[in-house]
Amino acid sequence: MKFKILFTALTFLGLFSSQANATVNTQAHVGSYNLILQNDLQTNAEVEGSAFVGGDVNGNTIVFGAALSSEPNVDAVTVVGNISPKLTIQNGHNAVYGGSASNGFNLNGGGSATNVSQATLASEFNSIYDQVISDSNYFAGLETNGSFDGSDQNNKLITANETSGLNVININASDLSNGGELDLAQLPDVPVVINVIGGGDIVITTKIGNKGAGLQGDSLASLVLWNFNTATSISFQSDGWVGSILAPYADVSSSTGHLEGALAAKSYSGNVELHNSLFAYTPDTSTTPSTEVPAPAGLALIGLGILFITRRKFKK
Repeated sequence: MKFKILFTALTFLGLFSSQANATVNTQAHVGSYNLILQNDLQTNAEVEGSAFVGGDVNGNTIVFGAALSSEPNVDAVTVVGNISPKLTIQNGHNAVYGGSASNGFNLNGGGSATNVSQATLASEFNSIYDQVISDSNYFAGLETNGSFDGSDQNNKLITANETSGLNVININASDLSNGGELDLAQLPDVPVVINVIGGGDIVITTKIGNKGAGLQGDSLASLVLWNFNTATSISFQSDGWVGSILAPYADVSSSTGHLEGALAAKSYSGNVELHNSLFAYTPDTSTTPSTEVPAPAGLALIGLGILFITRRKFKK
């Protein structure tokens, strides 16, 4: 009994020790994949980069991998579930799927289509998506070091002037849902994470602008990440969007323009292209805070209390 109590205490403290050592790894998701979905994809548009879909793929005609280099060949799309449309895979790249592919594949350039175990793919996907959630939580908990000014409806400005590490800015979801135009005050020197505060259903009508630094283009898109940490649905109704998107609990839809960046979400439906501008951020482990979600002090004290009680029992 004494050893059982001691084991419980050590396990309890070990849990928080592992949380304290949590690290960010965007290369596991929006730094490598153009699209990651926990559930289904419904589209007839092109996904220029690699995609990993945890559910099914539905639509009529979908093209994957057009922006991927033909050397070396990679998996342009991996699907845990079933595929209903005929998929076109560009540049000699590959398709991997766990369910059925009723209409087959158009393999441009001599790639392959391989049917593998759904359990194997699901395990691989879950590991990646766990990192999506972990990183979204981590970014949401960071202190801000930039600012947002929405006083001018037609020139909402994000100021991100850090020269090392990471720019972190908070913005309310309502500021993206009341029209107008949004831009960066100046070109950033280092990547920018924009935490969108507010959960539930978000309808985005604010446009990405070009009055300030010009929040446009592939190179700038790779420096911007929008973190919708608590949203349950996001509807992009503006003229496209720039920057990668973390929305681990949201069903995402888009109706106009294109999405210039990577998307990690619960599901996606829409007929706009996803352009392969991946988030280019590698954390500096010597300066990046190691704690993703700090353990509540009260719970830590409970763990110490368990150890104290156990010690007293050993002495009797």
